[in-house]
Amino acid sequence: MKNFIIYSALVLSLSSCSVQKDITKPNETPVLISDRFSFTEGPSADLNGNVFFTDQPNDKIYEWNCETNQISEFLNKTGRANGTYIDSEGNLLTCSDENGEILSYSKNKVKTVLLSNFNGKRLNGPNDLWIDKGFIYFTDPLYVRDYWKNFKQEIDKENLYLRKPNGEIITVDTTFVKPNGIIGNAKKMNFMFLILVPEKPINIK
Repeated sequence: MKNFIIYSALVLSLSSCSVQKDITKPNETPVLISDRFSFTEGPSADLNGNVFFTDQPNDKIYEWNCETNQISEFLNKTGRANGTYIDSEGNLLTCSDENGEILSYSKNKVKTVLLSNFNGKRLNGPNDLWIDKGFIYFTDPLYVRDYWKNFKQEIDKENLYLRKPNGEIITVDTTFVKPNGIIGNAKKMNFMFLILVPEKPINIK
């Protein structure tokens, strides 16, 4: 059984390069690193503790270096990347909603399109993803963007999907409204994700 728990908010906080039992150190105060972005989204960390995140209105991905505490531009023109995830091979995967795609970027920034439709229909706008052993779970809510060109909704529900390692894509659940950020626990085989319309926690078998 996979338990899906809906939360009203999810917070990601990183205090250092090393793995900590507590999210923050005792009595530690958050420090502003930069405020030059328009709207930040989708942080993910590599094995060294460096954090990648998106500035979706400006169509960029940035990297925060945990050793130097500096931020640098990692990638420009990302397909309007939103949520990100780093897989076991070190590739940076993005939910890029400009054309309803999930993309993969290698360490040397070579792009691969992992999916661009579901059963031949354009996705609404992939938002966030989580990977377990090559299985990619991703949310697909509809937030119409002013930069979409000639957009016409082809899938009338805002679904949670699974992309299998062989490339097959299936729906996991079709009953949610605005499924958003998602994160999982491989050991417990459950997910936590944010939904923007308040609902009580539910379980799906």
